[in-house]
Amino acid sequence: MNNDKNSTAIRFLIIDSQARGHALSCLLAQSSDVECVFLSRRSPLPDIGYQKIQPVYWMEELQPDTYFQIIDFCREKAVDCVVVGTADAMIEGLVDALTFANIRVVGANKKSSIVEASKCFSKRFFDRQGVSTPKYYTCQSTEEIITVDNGIYPCFIKSDKVIRSHYSAVKVNSKEEAVNVAIEIFSIQQNYYGFSTAVILEELCEGRELSLTILMSGENWVELPACRDYKTLNDNDNGGNTSGMGAITPVPGVSSDLHRSMITSLVQPVVAGMVQEGLHYNGFLYFGIMIDANNGPVLLELNCRLGDPEGQAICSLLTSDFASVLFSVSMGQLQKNAPLSIKPGYICCVYAVPKSYPEKAGVSFSVNFSETFESAGKHDFYFGELLLSDHLNTIMTYNNRTFCVSAWGGTLSLARQLAYQKLHMVLSDGLHYRNDIGVSVIKGEDGR
Repeated sequence: MNNDKNSTAIRFLIIDSQARGHALSCLLAQSSDVECVFLSRRSPLPDIGYQKIQPVYWMEELQPDTYFQIIDFCREKAVDCVVVGTADAMIEGLVDALTFANIRVVGANKKSSIVEASKCFSKRFFDRQGVSTPKYYTCQSTEEIITVDNGIYPCFIKSDKVIRSHYSAVKVNSKEEAVNVAIEIFSIQQNYYGFSTAVILEELCEGRELSLTILMSGENWVELPACRDYKTLNDNDNGGNTSGMGAITPVPGVSSDLHRSMITSLVQPVVAGMVQEGLHYNGFLYFGIMIDANNGPVLLELNCRLGDPEGQAICSLLTSDFASVLFSVSMGQLQKNAPLSIKPGYICCVYAVPKSYPEKAGVSFSVNFSETFESAGKHDFYFGELLLSDHLNTIMTYNNRTFCVSAWGGTLSLARQLAYQKLHMVLSDGLHYRNDIGVSVIKGEDGR
């Protein structure tokens, strides 16, 4: 499979410091086709028993002026395939730099990453391709928000640009709330990019959320298991929006008719539209979908990466054969509708976060465990960004999503039971997690 070395084993480099990158590394490390997985991290990685994973801690600032160091690393270590997992790196052009250096890479180039980099672009793209999406208004100032009809409220206000903040998507009930949130978003955009762009006021679409991810290479693509993710902080979908508090896969109750509709009305026109508009794509493409009251799929957003925590759930359900599929994407040889090998059963993935998340930043605290982190076959711990700790079975973390437990079960109920059993072994009083991941699906409430 590797033409540049005597060995056929693949060397991967995963550039993703989040738990999602850790999960993908664990999956690839299980493959006999893989020699090692270099994993870019900004922080310590507890040992969970995968000896092929080699953390790389110096790739902290993924900026264009440091890309030559990554290229040199790939050449020195004979890396066969780089998987760029973070949107920021793709938007900044890391994939382009690797491609120019003749290094095989999975990820969106700078031009095609605009489907996530700008919600204004993606909304207009949906309109051009006839893809169903909630009614929306683009506003470049608070003055423009004031002119929008009050009939849109309550609605979501979303940042056009990618920002790392709970302000990236906020439900607002009035024009006054929208203006106040917009002021925060414009300020964050200014700090991140040196300028502010726009916000989207998006009609509130009631229903149940699903995410569907494809692995795409040009006009060819394969479908990954659908997920139900849980974005709000607290049980029963209460509290503010987060980057994700848990996910389950596959999703029970998705009928063949609904699945066919998602493919024909969303996935196929998006893929065809990207090819038509010259957005050459070679990576994961995430579809954030709402199933409305009429059981019809509506596209909320596209992401040029695996979701988080959806990616962890998906990686726990895939088998080690996925390594060869991913490598084929890097060579532009993905076979259309190539079957993926998937374990039977269900995955329940639950995140643990500091109790002050996501409001406060820069607060550190310790998390103590009563057991080691090694995989037990039916569960895995996947870690986000951590701090160094000198104590056994202890990790330190800032105020972000600390780690998740991804557990397998023959039924969703059994997967839930194991995930929460492992979470209950965490001894820290400072942690918060939702207790209802998957409950609505089991009760059938998601399919009403």
